[in-house]
Amino acid sequence: MQLTTFDIIKKCSLLGCLALSGLVLSGCGSDDLKKIIETKAHFTYINTTDKAVNFYLMRDDVLEDDEQDELFNGGHQVLSNIGVNESQTYFHTYRAHQTGVHLGVSDSNTLIKQAKASVNLDFEYKETPKLWVVAWMMGTQFKLTYFGKESADQDGVYKVRLFTHSAMPVSLNGSEEVALTTEQGKVTQALAVTNCASGLEVGGKKIDLCNADLGRSYLVVVDQMGLRSLLPES
Repeated sequence: MQLTTFDIIKKCSLLGCLALSGLVLSGCGSDDLKKIIETKAHFTYINTTDKAVNFYLMRDDVLEDDEQDELFNGGHQVLSNIGVNESQTYFHTYRAHQTGVHLGVSDSNTLIKQAKASVNLDFEYKETPKLWVVAWMMGTQFKLTYFGKESADQDGVYKVRLFTHSAMPVSLNGSEEVALTTEQGKVTQALAVTNCASGLEVGGKKIDLCNADLGRSYLVVVDQMGLRSLLPES
């Protein structure tokens, strides 16, 4: 019995699929084939530690034997000497067998302080992944946390999600009541703030949003000293 193209693809292994796809799609141009087997992820790295840092990214390729321990030693540095409270976006190109990604951060000077995290782009982010990667401090230790970007633009207000270095009470729009208490190293839901100068109070400190645009969405990173980073979600 002659197998259809669907039967062949269904029965083949990952390597076989990649090889056969080139034959099945031989009528397409190489650029078309590249689009099918490659996609991009957008990682915006934010340094809210107390030192300049390097960021690292290593593909967890199922066709290779790389170990996570090689993250800081195998030439996987993607950004260097990112200053305190600075950020930068890195565009990561990957293929179907490279959806596992190890992320890391180290201080740029001694390389002694380090933190790492792992993300599976295939199972956690079905569309083109756009992620925040936040380097932060738990006491004196480096931490690294990632989560997806979420735009929630709303006319007439500032929409913000909060990421804090420690658990902090949050008050909104002039109210003396605590609207919520953040969780250490976790992002909140989007909050609506009506006044850029006085509408957001975190940990007893007013957070100035007046550099933001009314109606847009932002990630706000705060520690015990106050605002560390204010960046648009888009």
